[in-house]
Amino acid sequence: MNKFSEIAKDDIHLAGDKLGLQEIVGKQIIVTGYKITKSKFKEDNYTAIQFELDGEQHVTFTGATVLIEQLNIKNPIINYTR
Repeated sequence: MNKFSEIAKDDIHLAGDKLGLQEIVGKQIIVTGYKITKSKFKEDNYTAIQFELDGEQHVTFTGATVLIEQLNIKNPIINYTR
């Protein structure tokens, strides 16, 4: 199995309706792409994550370091709950 970083290219265009992280907490999503970029407002990175939820394409944005690290490992399992 490939790393996400091997299949997600820098020039990828992420499409879908925007949802906040709080709207997907506790729901199962399928990550279909992501892009990690240097923040224009902070010195940290942020990520745009494209995913499928209930058969529809969505995108969310976050600077959460834990999620960025999870996206860069092989076979990530991301459980985002409160």
